[in-house]
Amino acid sequence: MISLKFRRYLVIAICLLCTAACYVFYKWMDFDANPIRHYLAYDYYFGSPLMSSSYSQVNVSSSVHTATEASSPSPQTVFSLVGKPVLVLFSARFDFQLGLIVLVGYFNNRLSKQPPRVTCRLSSLKSSTNLDARPWQQAVGYSMHEGHYMPYDGVLYFCPVVPTESSYLVEVNGVDVSNRASGKIKLPVHVAESSKPADKVAACITALRYLPSEESENQFIMRLVEFIEVNRLLGVEHFYFYNMSLPSKISAVMKHYIGIGWITVTPWSLAEGIDLDKDIHYYGQMVILNDCLYSARDRYRLLTFIDIDEMLVPTNSKGEAINLVKAAQLHSLDDRGGNCALGFRHGVFPPSPKQEKSGEIKMPTSLIGCKIVSLLRRRRIKSILPFTERSKLLVVARQIKEIGIHFVWNSWQSCQTKQLSPISEGLLHHYRHWAAGEMIEDQSMKSLQRDIETALIGARDRLKHLFGIDLCA
Repeated sequence: MISLKFRRYLVIAICLLCTAACYVFYKWMDFDANPIRHYLAYDYYFGSPLMSSSYSQVNVSSSVHTATEASSPSPQTVFSLVGKPVLVLFSARFDFQLGLIVLVGYFNNRLSKQPPRVTCRLSSLKSSTNLDARPWQQAVGYSMHEGHYMPYDGVLYFCPVVPTESSYLVEVNGVDVSNRASGKIKLPVHVAESSKPADKVAACITALRYLPSEESENQFIMRLVEFIEVNRLLGVEHFYFYNMSLPSKISAVMKHYIGIGWITVTPWSLAEGIDLDKDIHYYGQMVILNDCLYSARDRYRLLTFIDIDEMLVPTNSKGEAINLVKAAQLHSLDDRGGNCALGFRHGVFPPSPKQEKSGEIKMPTSLIGCKIVSLLRRRRIKSILPFTERSKLLVVARQIKEIGIHFVWNSWQSCQTKQLSPISEGLLHHYRHWAAGEMIEDQSMKSLQRDIETALIGARDRLKHLFGIDLCA
């Protein structure tokens, strides 16, 4: 007979073995977390001749990519296997700080456990320029985190080539790691207008789509307009949207904000043969966020990554909302190590019909009927999630190598995320439905009430005049 004590030890041993097996499986699936590769990539670039001189000495004329409507990149499949794309590239951008071209895309981790091998060289739109004789350069591949065990992971490639004018293309040759297939494509190289980013904040917003089953077009427009106008008051200078599917009425409003230079809209779609729901996590969220990171970092020093039902609200000692740039100064966000990010923990402001209809919060006559959640919802769930659980960040863009949805995955230099006190320093305001819980008052947005009212009255008048849209209908 096996003794009870022995059986207990046996159960414990089996549990430990299962835990170890799960850990090994996780590390195998999450191969991009290999620290050796990260250090090699870091040494390769920051110890290379490309980085030995100041990036300001690189002479590259700017492209036409302005703060209006982005040129329309589309996913290009480099090559496929068994009917499925193996490597898809979405964009190519010259990065002034790194002194090279950054490619952003995604690859099939079921067909290729590591990112396919990629070489690159410059090509030109000008027929008179012959670059075909230039040698191919080996690109360093870096697979993104947070694939959630789905078939496609995001990928970054760092190509050590420098365009000398905006008319250049980058020619990319991709090869499957097992040499089963290969392919070649050309991508336009986007170049920012300046090599020195402004000390301002831009916001990256993940895939934007309209679901008619959840709300009317006017309700969506109201949320979108409030998101833009109120975040501008909080210090966001510019917004990068990735448009999956928006009807014409909403698109017209977006074009209005494009026209005044507040937003950039990039069309977002996945390559043919990829299932939106089954093949890649949340419509390619990690690819979008990191594409936005490398798109904006030569133009804006500070970036935040949020959804249209969220606002990062830093506060002063009185509990009043303050500007994000001021918060970055207050908490010593640094361009060279130190604090490279501020972490805002997650606070939920659920609908409160009783408070919203009580007249407790006085609104101007011209805004009566408008569901302005940043003003009407002044009660939140008392419990606040721990840092990294639904938290969002304000980062020094050039410090970050890979941004995650809720935290920094990798930085170019050793740096830290400062976690803000949700009581005295700042909180992520998330305006959404949530499980019932104890509610408490939060008056942090009260100090901005007059400014919010003025901004939204102006927006309502403009949209009514231009498109006949009534935000408060």
